[in-house]
Amino acid sequence: MARSTYCDKMLRAMKNFCRVAILITCGAMLLAGCAPMGVPYSAKICSQGQHPGCTSSGPGSFWVYDKTARAMVANGSVDANQDISVDPAGNHVTVDGNPIPTSHALDAGHDYVIYFQQAGK
Repeated sequence: MARSTYCDKMLRAMKNFCRVAILITCGAMLLAGCAPMGVPYSAKICSQGQHPGCTSSGPGSFWVYDKTARAMVANGSVDANQDISVDPAGNHVTVDGNPIPTSHALDAGHDYVIYFQQAGK
């Protein structure tokens, strides 16, 4: 009888430990945010899709992420009101129509995300 009570207590303690571990893990994932490695948490999604484009709201930095391949494609700095565009068919990322270097070839069927962080924020 005493052994059963001890086992029940241990089982409850293990369940509670697992619940706490799951809550801590989920909380850490929420705090980490959704930005990929190399993109600051404070950077905001400017545009996303198979052919995203956006205009910078001020001087700052941008990152282009291939969501399908889970790989960073390009990054750089822009001034205010510069257009950032991803053209997978043309295999280039442009800033105001000027191509910038990419880390790998772009695929037309992939989804891309442009992140932007304004300078000083």
